[in-house]
Amino acid sequence: MSSWLNWVGGKRENKSTAKDAIIGLREQLHLLTKKEEHLLSKIDEEQRKAKANVTTNKRAALRQKKMYETELDRLAGNRMTLETQVNTIENANMNLETMRAMQRGSAALQAIHKNMDIDKVDNTMDSIREQMTLSNEISEAISNPVGMGTELDELQELEQAELNERLVGADAVPAHTTQDEDEELRALQAELAMAPEASASGKPVLVFDSCDTTPVNSSKDIADKERVYKAVAPDVDGQLLDGRDGNGSENVDEEKGDNKDGPIIVKWDDIDDKERPLKWSLAVRLYLTILGGLITLASTFASSAPSFVIPGIMNEFEMKNAEVAKASVFLFVGGYCTAPLIWGPLSEYVGRRWTFVASFVGFTCFNVGCMLAPNIASLIVFRIFAGAFASCPLSNVIGMIAELYSFRYLTIGAVMFCIAPMAGPCLGPIVGGYIMQSGASWRWVFRALACASFVLLLLLIFTMPETLGARCLQKKAKRIRKETGDDRYKAPVELVEGESKLTIVKRILAKPFILFFQEPMLIATTIYMSFVYGTLYLLFDAYPIVFGELHDLKPGSVGLAFLGYFVGCCAAGAYCVFVDNRMYLKALDANNGMPPPPEIRLRAAAVGAPLLVISLFWFAWTSFPSVSFWSPLVAGGVFGAAMYLIFLGLMVYITEVYIFSASSAVAANTVVRSAFGVGFPMFGEQMYHNLNPRWASTVLGFIALAMLPIPFVLMKYGPSIRKLSKFAQAAPGKNN
Repeated sequence: MSSWLNWVGGKRENKSTAKDAIIGLREQLHLLTKKEEHLLSKIDEEQRKAKANVTTNKRAALRQKKMYETELDRLAGNRMTLETQVNTIENANMNLETMRAMQRGSAALQAIHKNMDIDKVDNTMDSIREQMTLSNEISEAISNPVGMGTELDELQELEQAELNERLVGADAVPAHTTQDEDEELRALQAELAMAPEASASGKPVLVFDSCDTTPVNSSKDIADKERVYKAVAPDVDGQLLDGRDGNGSENVDEEKGDNKDGPIIVKWDDIDDKERPLKWSLAVRLYLTILGGLITLASTFASSAPSFVIPGIMNEFEMKNAEVAKASVFLFVGGYCTAPLIWGPLSEYVGRRWTFVASFVGFTCFNVGCMLAPNIASLIVFRIFAGAFASCPLSNVIGMIAELYSFRYLTIGAVMFCIAPMAGPCLGPIVGGYIMQSGASWRWVFRALACASFVLLLLLIFTMPETLGARCLQKKAKRIRKETGDDRYKAPVELVEGESKLTIVKRILAKPFILFFQEPMLIATTIYMSFVYGTLYLLFDAYPIVFGELHDLKPGSVGLAFLGYFVGCCAAGAYCVFVDNRMYLKALDANNGMPPPPEIRLRAAAVGAPLLVISLFWFAWTSFPSVSFWSPLVAGGVFGAAMYLIFLGLMVYITEVYIFSASSAVAANTVVRSAFGVGFPMFGEQMYHNLNPRWASTVLGFIALAMLPIPFVLMKYGPSIRKLSKFAQAAPGKNN
């Protein structure tokens, strides 16, 4: 696998640090010194020969001496170059350490003045004056003898008045706000050509950065490798966001002893910190990608697997209304319509691992409930809740992928993941069709789902680590506190966890809605993907009509027809890896090693959009019984390729544009397209029977034709729209 990634992304090279470079240069200088000493001895030797052979061989000895002197001059030039290089590297190292010291100082000032401003100082001074006045009154009342008038001590009164004036006039705290001090600090950093890494609000912030996993030597590759956002990322209500790596800035200068009682913010040691998910071993990241694909496959497989056993459900429960029986199947997707609004933001707060575990506990339990359902009402209820718990991977796995892979390899990770949600809906009818054809009970579908979800739950519990950067930093902070016994070490996310549970719940529920209704890019991509997703679920009604009724194929064979769709998905995945990803890498190099604008990810969707229109018209007008069933089957394969390209391009685009709120953006997208997935099958059978397969698919083709410009419009106007967005956080590039 590593050789395959090397072939796609380029040959891996050994990493060279500044220290290694300096050592290597000094070794070369040592070799040059020895070579110069050797040449000097040779020059002296030739000079002696010239003197000894004044009459016989003087000219040859002098020529040999001249050659050695020329070689000595060349070595002197080499020495000068190497010494200059050593000095340059040492100066660069000094500049880096100076910058880091300035950053720590900036963070220390913020922590000191986090909860301090002039209003709080005035309130404190007022409280001191009130307490002093009360204390004086009590002292005077106690000191006066009973039955005697008040005796005034003029000297004591004068001393007390002087003391009051000193206290009131005290100026122990800077009489300016945190914002003023931050502006002064930013001005100082600007003079030193440094970018500020602190929020204007004075709150601790996360500085997000992402690094490639490939060791590099060239300056261009180093720029791509470090690919540091260095952008402060407050979310919609100013709280900390859990971004790709959740990096934090340190707020204390321990060498100077500043802020000894304040928190010490834990951050990554360096860009190659092995505790960062982005720097885990390739084997671990590939395993997590496969595991994420499997749990997504199980979720989407469950959405369509029972579609071919509806007759068995109707027979056992003695039903005559087929629409109610279909509701027991497709209302599973109805669970996708609400739960992602919770799963997405929740995973950005508590972490990915426990969100996946909790969702699969519920998914497994409700699959068991479906397996044992005594009537149609309980089956429908169990299916809705099973869908709600199964929706978690759809909105969160892509966020996990973004945390595990750099931009250079993000496409490959996304391709591996996207096979799962595309394959699940087409593999379900194959299994369901053969269960129906064999005469086995429809409950076997849910038995298989319950067993598969339980096995995946065990894998999640025992093999999956946390990948959310902010929670990984929290784990690191706990380890440091345990090792040092110092409770001041805090992860950035721990500094904002004092808010009320109600506030947290409100933010979790509101975030996807805020993103969706305020972001035109998210609205456009979501509507397009929702139409394509709904069309896929219409095929579960269209295939039995076209291949079953018109071509007289058995249920198992009708299910196998979905393999054409699956093959199309696999072909599109190969295109993305070997063609689209290579074009992206070229754009990466052309952009001086920095990530290009995210609109370049839309090229896959731009290829898929015309294929979608072609596939629908093709399927429509080759669905006659007189035409071989291979033609609509191949059209289904083209539809699968088109859907894969559209989903992959738009999903990666959403992830990069809303990099700091990827799970919430994907959650909003999942909710809307799931509503289409529920609604379309409710009228699919009537549509294909009343309009016939030709005109029903033609209507879908014209709708796809109307939506075809969406990826092209975003490619052209996306950068301008992103400039107006307060949520879009694109990676730095030429056109950003």
